[in-house]
Amino acid sequence: MTVYGGPRPVPPEPPARRPDKVLLAAFGFLVLALIVGIVFGVRAFTSDPPRASSAAGQSEPPSAAASQPAPSAAPSSAPPPSSPAPSSPPPPKALLAAKPTLMRPGHSGLCLQANPGNGGNASQQPCDGNNRTMLWVPQAMNGSRDTFELINAADNRCLDVSGGSKDNGPQLIITDCHGGPTQLWRPVRDGDGYHVVNLNSGRCIGIDAANPAPGAAARQWDCDGSTNQRWQFQQV
Repeated sequence: MTVYGGPRPVPPEPPARRPDKVLLAAFGFLVLALIVGIVFGVRAFTSDPPRASSAAGQSEPPSAAASQPAPSAAPSSAPPPSSPAPSSPPPPKALLAAKPTLMRPGHSGLCLQANPGNGGNASQQPCDGNNRTMLWVPQAMNGSRDTFELINAADNRCLDVSGGSKDNGPQLIITDCHGGPTQLWRPVRDGDGYHVVNLNSGRCIGIDAANPAPGAAARQWDCDGSTNQRWQFQQV
């Protein structure tokens, strides 16, 4: 028979629950993060504040890259174009060509002729371009433009002053060429011709007494611009 109201049996206690491993791991990570945060906070608080990148009113120093000069273009390995070598100037053109020439004094229209042989006298005679004793070859001296030996074509002797005189009046002759000043002549422009000056004496070739007749001797005189001292050179 069932008796109501009697003591009831006590149910057994549930077994104690063990902590969850996932929760423990999360709790440990939280604690570790908190400790790391505290350490970094303390270090940030106790360290020096960062310096300003530039002081007020002062510009930053140029960086190393800015201070370096820009790299120049690499030199070309090709050699520079060579300029043409300067050419030597041509020698001055001689006033008289080195060709057989008749010499005519302005007062008579005759031509200067030399007697053959060393020491032959020079005089004026009727012109004849086939007579070699009347032909003179002006030979420029040492590349000069205006200083010449006057070489007679008949025997290759030079017009000279007798005795090498510097005076007025000595006759002109032909002698073996030696290049001395008594055999050097400088034509100087004079109207339509030239007066011909001897380098030794500074005097001019003239016909004796301005005589227009054939056979009048050629002499040296002070240069006076007279027609018997004005010579034309006619190439043949």
